[in-house]
Amino acid sequence: MKRKFAAFALGMAASALMLLASPALAQQAPDEPRRGGTLVVAQAAEPVHLDPMKVTTQNYVEYTMLMVEGLFHIDAEGAAQPHLVDTYESSEDGLTWTFTLRSGVQFHNGEPLTSEDVIASMGRWFNFGQGREADEFIDSVEAVDELTFQIHLNQPFPLLIGYLSIPAGTGLYIYPKSVIDEVGLDDMVTAVGTGPFVFDRWVRGSVFRVVRNENYSARSEPVSGFAGDATPWLDAIEIRTVPDAAVRLAGVGTGEFDVARSVSTDAYESVLANPQLRAVRNGGAPYFIQIDRSHGHSQGGWTGIQEFRQALSLAMDKDLLAASSGNPEFSSAEDCNLAVGPIWRTDICEERYRAYDPERAREMIEATGYDGEELIYVTDPSREQFFNPALMAVR
Repeated sequence: MKRKFAAFALGMAASALMLLASPALAQQAPDEPRRGGTLVVAQAAEPVHLDPMKVTTQNYVEYTMLMVEGLFHIDAEGAAQPHLVDTYESSEDGLTWTFTLRSGVQFHNGEPLTSEDVIASMGRWFNFGQGREADEFIDSVEAVDELTFQIHLNQPFPLLIGYLSIPAGTGLYIYPKSVIDEVGLDDMVTAVGTGPFVFDRWVRGSVFRVVRNENYSARSEPVSGFAGDATPWLDAIEIRTVPDAAVRLAGVGTGEFDVARSVSTDAYESVLANPQLRAVRNGGAPYFIQIDRSHGHSQGGWTGIQEFRQALSLAMDKDLLAASSGNPEFSSAEDCNLAVGPIWRTDICEERYRAYDPERAREMIEATGYDGEELIYVTDPSREQFFNPALMAVR
């Protein structure tokens, strides 16, 4: 059964905080890269596997994209740009898409990238997330020649390129056909791709290490977000699992780590006052609370009832949830389930998404006949901007 989600309750613009050791960065200008060195990153948690086709959790994507690439990558403006694809075009009726891959690209195992690798990767992708959704629009995928393949649709699908892109949701990651044949639908625990770094070792709960891909084929376009030139200047990257935020923060100050990820936003002012540290804020992203509608009331699930979902939304104080995520400078409750900016936002958002009325919520829940069955809230305890609002929501 396909999982269906209803986004509700909280559209929160949230920024994350990352720390860098300033002296190391000051040794050379950022527009004059120099080959060599190992970057040591302190991360709150490690992924269970290296298979972002299956999940959208950030650390799965961050680890895997060091090694595995996609047909299209998202740039700094949020647009999909060709990456392993060289050129592509659509027929006039929008039903046939033809893609030509870049020549000379090699996987880490020495095999050349071909259309057959893309077809095998897509065949696996159709079993998960966005791939399963895209498969409803796709009649077939066929190789025209070694570097050219076609996707034939059963109806126009304007979102096709976006669905193929990474790291947008559970996008399409390209692996060798030989690896797909071996792994099948099991979890990927190593990553053989075309990316700038090659898997070296993974000591669970301790360190994940990749080394430079000496045969990497970089694009010529300048870096923009996840798109463009990804030439690996570093010898290696070590990602160390350090669950304690205070230890990650202290480790950057002592030089044990070069970068600390997911630092508490409550530490922001003290970081700014420390000349040995440099704080980096990302551009922010909307955070949603979503309800899985897959198990509707006919299957005994309460979240399949629209009035029940509306009541859950009314029961939550969105401003309180946003405040619970940490330093208020890093988050705000929005009037809509879309972040500030998109042109399709409307005034109706405040009425439907921002409303907070616990008494009305209680009445609506009682009217559904809800019997107190346990509801499961899935979140990421390693990230305060997700976990703290989750705690407030369930209370």
